[in-house]
Amino acid sequence: MSNKNEIAPTAIFEIMDLAKQARSQDLRFTPLFAGDAGIGKSEIVQQWVKKEQGRNPHFFFLDLRLAYMEPPDLIGLPKLIEVEGKTRTSHILPDFWPGPEAEGVILFEEPNRANSSMMNCMMQILTDRKVGSYTLPRGVIMAACINPENNNYDVNSMDIALKDRFEIFEVGYKFEVFRDFMDEHDWHPHIQSFVKSGIWLHKKPDELGEDGQYISPRTWSKLNTALSVGVDKKPNVYYNTILAVLGKNVGREFYKFVSDNKPVLAQDFVDNKKDAFKRLKAISDKEGYRGDLINIIIDSLSDEYEKAIDDDIILEVVKIIPKDQAVNLLKACVLKSKVKDKDLSHFVKLDPSLKGILKSVLRG
Repeated sequence: MSNKNEIAPTAIFEIMDLAKQARSQDLRFTPLFAGDAGIGKSEIVQQWVKKEQGRNPHFFFLDLRLAYMEPPDLIGLPKLIEVEGKTRTSHILPDFWPGPEAEGVILFEEPNRANSSMMNCMMQILTDRKVGSYTLPRGVIMAACINPENNNYDVNSMDIALKDRFEIFEVGYKFEVFRDFMDEHDWHPHIQSFVKSGIWLHKKPDELGEDGQYISPRTWSKLNTALSVGVDKKPNVYYNTILAVLGKNVGREFYKFVSDNKPVLAQDFVDNKKDAFKRLKAISDKEGYRGDLINIIIDSLSDEYEKAIDDDIILEVVKIIPKDQAVNLLKACVLKSKVKDKDLSHFVKLDPSLKGILKSVLRG
C-alpha cells in the first residue's frame, strides 16, 4: 500500500537540484533517500549526475559503499611528519577524494549497513564537510540512499544525531514512473504488457504473504535482460528462468499470460495484419471479451501512431473494439500525434461513421 508521504523516484531529480542550488550558495542540504530495494533510488541519482555531465563533462560521481569500509578508509592511513622540528602524526589522503576545484556528487550507499565506527566517522563530513584536515570542495554535493530500518532488512539503526545531518525523503514505487521507464528504455513487450495489465501489483516486503516473493522494478529488469537475449527461444530453461526471477506465484501468472493471453501489439499489425485482426476480434466479442488486453493494445497502438501505425489501421481497430475503448484509442492517438492541432475531427473526416460513435460515448 502506498504511503502518502512517499515521493515518486523521479522526484529525486528535483531534490538533487535543490542540493545543487544550496551548494551554490554555500548552504548545507544533504538528502537521504529511504525506500525498499530495487525501486531505483541510486539509479536515478546517477541519471541526475549524467544530466549534469552534459553541462560539465568533468562532473564526477563517487559511490562510497560504507558497509565494507572502516574509518581509516575515509581519513587515510597514518604517517609521521615533521612540523617545526617535532614529529607529528598525519594521514595519507585516500585517492578517491576529489581535488580542490572538483564538482560532483558523493553518494553514501547504505550508511545504515555500516558499523558504529563508520557511522560516527560520517559525523564530521556531514557537519563540517571535512575528514581530518581535508575539506570537500565547494562544488561537491553529498547524498545518501538506504533501505528502511525494519525487520525486512539486515541494517543497523542510525541514531538521531546522524539522521539529523540529513534531509530524509521516503521514496516509494509508482506505477506511472515504472511504466514510463519501461517505455523510454524499450523493455520487452511481454513485460510491459503484463505490468500494464494490472495482474501484478507492487507490494512492499511487509505486505507479502508467507509464500510471496518481493518483486521490484529491479527484479523485472532481470527478466527483461533474459528475454532480451532470447530466453523465450530456449524451451528447456524458459519457464524455469521466469520462476527463478519472479518466484512461483507471479512467475506462473506471467508465463500463463504471455503463453495463452498475448495481447495484440502494434508490431503484430505490421508483421501479420490478418492474424492481428483475427486475435483482436476474438478478445473484443462478448464471449471472449478481455478489456485489460484491449487497454494494452490501445497503449501500444497509440505509442506507435504516425510511426509504424497509420490512420488506416486505427480506423479498422475502432470498428472492432467496444465503443468506449474506441474513443479512448482515438483520444490517445491525438495526444501522441506530432501534428499540430490534430483533434478527433481528423478521424471523423476520414470516416464520417465515427461521428455517431463519438457522440454516443461522449454524451454518456
